[in-house]
Amino acid sequence: MPQVRASAWLLASALFVSPTSAEAVRFTLGFAGELVPIVIDGAERFESSTRLGLLPIIDFEPIPYLAIGTYTPFTLVRVGGSSISASSGAESIFGLQVSGRYPIWRDTSPEEVLLYGTLRGGFGTVDARAGPFVGVAAGAAVTWLDSGAGLFAELGLGRLIISELSGGGLNPDGSFVDRWFMGLTLGFVFRLGGERWAIDYQPR
Repeated sequence: MPQVRASAWLLASALFVSPTSAEAVRFTLGFAGELVPIVIDGAERFESSTRLGLLPIIDFEPIPYLAIGTYTPFTLVRVGGSSISASSGAESIFGLQVSGRYPIWRDTSPEEVLLYGTLRGGFGTVDARAGPFVGVAAGAAVTWLDSGAGLFAELGLGRLIISELSGGGLNPDGSFVDRWFMGLTLGFVFRLGGERWAIDYQPR
């Protein structure tokens, strides 16, 4: 009996610690460029301008239809009228995002096409002041499953509010900033793991 119990315990332990490929999550790492040509400020005396920035990509996908990750774009350059100025890093967003995805598997490369919608939330900074940020996005991505390499493009809309409670707005009179912006993001990613995706994809 002790030997039977020991064998059963070893078998249960092996099943518990062994990875189940069909349930493996997939991770996405990469980077993107972000162009924000439309910036509308509720603070009338604050000049709007086009933003150029970078965006690191860190996501994980527990299933092919859902992704959870970070949203941290960093403004590099402002372009307004005839002037171009570098950003000091005082215009950034620190947030999280959740994406619902509709995957389409194909017999030819790229084998996977993703259509997705995203909800975002977090905090944004403008000239050393911070306020809540919310946003939405819609996009499409393609992935070459043999290498995990992928490309994506999306349109995003966001809103950032900096009120008197966060130390005053950017105007001399202390009024708040209510900023809306719309932009285009283009990126390159690697999708790692996710044996489940190879199971779902069955080429004919």
